[in-house]
Amino acid sequence: MKYCSWIFKSDYLTLGTGKTKISNAFLIHQPKGLCFDSFACAFNYCSIRDADLDNPLLKKINTGLEDKSFEDPDLAYLKSNLNLPKMLSLPRGVGDVYQAVKYAINKNLKISVKSTGHSFTGSATLKGSVNINFRDFPKYTSYGNSVIFCGDDKAPKNSENVCALALARNKTAAIRVSAGQTWGEVFYGVESWNRLNGKRYAHKYEVVGGGGMTVSAIGGWLQGGGLGRGNDRLYGIGVDQVLEIEMILSNGEHVKFGPTEWSTKEKMLYPQTTKIEGYCNNHIVNDESLWKWSKCKNNIPFEDLWQAVRGGGGGTYGLVLAMHIQLHPERLSNVINLNYQLISRYAKIFNASIASTYGSNLPNATLIEKFVYVYRSYIVDFLYFPSKLGIDDSTSWACGSPGSYFSLTCKADGPSDMFLNVWRTQVAKRLKENGLPKWIYANPVTVYDIQYHSFVVKGPNNPVSRKVSVSETERLNVATFPVGLPNESPLPQITSLLSFTWAAYIPIQYIKDYNTNPTSYLAISRAVNGHILGGAIQFASDGMDSIPESARISAFQQNFYVSSNETRAIRQTLQIFLKNYFNVNSSTTYIADTEWNHISSEIYGPTKKNFKIPCSSNLSFEEKLEKCISIPEASFGTVIYNKLENFKKQIDPNYIFCNYPSIGWETCNPNK
Repeated sequence: MKYCSWIFKSDYLTLGTGKTKISNAFLIHQPKGLCFDSFACAFNYCSIRDADLDNPLLKKINTGLEDKSFEDPDLAYLKSNLNLPKMLSLPRGVGDVYQAVKYAINKNLKISVKSTGHSFTGSATLKGSVNINFRDFPKYTSYGNSVIFCGDDKAPKNSENVCALALARNKTAAIRVSAGQTWGEVFYGVESWNRLNGKRYAHKYEVVGGGGMTVSAIGGWLQGGGLGRGNDRLYGIGVDQVLEIEMILSNGEHVKFGPTEWSTKEKMLYPQTTKIEGYCNNHIVNDESLWKWSKCKNNIPFEDLWQAVRGGGGGTYGLVLAMHIQLHPERLSNVINLNYQLISRYAKIFNASIASTYGSNLPNATLIEKFVYVYRSYIVDFLYFPSKLGIDDSTSWACGSPGSYFSLTCKADGPSDMFLNVWRTQVAKRLKENGLPKWIYANPVTVYDIQYHSFVVKGPNNPVSRKVSVSETERLNVATFPVGLPNESPLPQITSLLSFTWAAYIPIQYIKDYNTNPTSYLAISRAVNGHILGGAIQFASDGMDSIPESARISAFQQNFYVSSNETRAIRQTLQIFLKNYFNVNSSTTYIADTEWNHISSEIYGPTKKNFKIPCSSNLSFEEKLEKCISIPEASFGTVIYNKLENFKKQIDPNYIFCNYPSIGWETCNPNK
């Protein structure tokens, strides 16, 4: 506690937000390695609440909170709620990981795993466990020498299978990323290679990665699916980028495995995997040059492992040590933002035209809300129903975002101009025809840049320039910030960021009638936070992952406050929609409607007896496990959930790997 709690002192908090002004990079590198993005995640289920932060806990944080502080009678009620490991391991190589696993097996201890601590449910820790923290693990993606170039058909040693699969996918390069590496480090590694070697190889690359720069690249982010920064609409999500995986299993075996045979399938972006093969290392030491790979003596279900690790949740099937990830040709991109200040400044000018044209749909809305409705409706059509605007799929797919509708990253050579041109010719023109004064629309530049200024294109060197083309990786890379202190979102905070929100997958077809269906419109207007999906994601699977089809066909992932009646209406109608869409008649089969990586620890699915009745927030966690659809079943759907639970019994029969709320939790839960 003393190593982490000081960061959450009032002196370091941004007033009214509970967020610190200090980067998560500091938390990662604190002694002992036990700090988390959310202070609450030191407790069971990240369940500390604002009420707990009243004196004396907040006072103790400000004066110096330590483990012994919970002997204080005023804090004793929280002592039993602490969720901290018994022992720590900070491995500096695979040999160290192997020794830690063997120790846990011999002592009959559970293993929890921490990459960077960026978890909204506290899955990076477990009471009484051996916590394996990959902070000090070797960095395979580093400055200048990270990229494995396959374009000349001469794969580097030990990368033949990786390059064969990459080339079959029409990709000419890959990177090997290690456990504990952050996306800031990976982006920096790829961009530095581009600068140093791009001309020599006549290629520059980008990678599909996460939004938070201190998020682990191949930890919970990728193993939970891996929603990207917008280019996933072109190339698929994180799990779709994997070419090979290295792990240590529950018996201590060090394995590597990946596809060796595949076939083509119409409309699919990548070849469909038909065979997975793996190898075992017979000399597990830190020095990689001494490793000895050969056929495994034991029968390891590599195909099931390939499917489970890619999307089935992290830290429960084994320890992922490294992955080979495919790279894509570098794009020049524009960032297009909605500018609220200028909209507000010219609100009165828009009043008559917007109210007369669109007011019937939102009779009680404020002026700004009406304008935002126009903008949001345009975005929805551009991203998911482009034919309505006369736009082709390839143009639409080249725009995306890791956040809201109001900030898009678009490929520079055409799509971003198309986005702006269609706005001016189809939407702005209608507003003009409905009463905007002549002096506003007479000058097209004025209409585009000022009055409508719905769009401000930003770059790293000029934050308010009209149009700046920048490399996607350059825009994101950690080199623009002090090394070790990259930009990040979200900042660390006391309570869990997404508490009491439902991370929903909203299918494209569910919102197709948003103009006339109130519930469909609520789904695109009442979200707290989320990711734009769609595009190529539905065609990017290799046919052997754990991402449910209901996620693949989604327009976006959004978080909704569960206390809202509107949210309840969305969840009830969504499950009915999904059952009809997939023609599922069983009353006991739940269709996945929840996204794994942004779940809240408190939010379960509906009751098991009746999917139309929401799970009461007043139930304890143990009661929710008994009476409600679990978080994994809501996230994977009943069919995939059952398959993963059965596989967990096979690959980890003693449930040595355990974390909440992953597959296997109902069996390994130490609080039972």
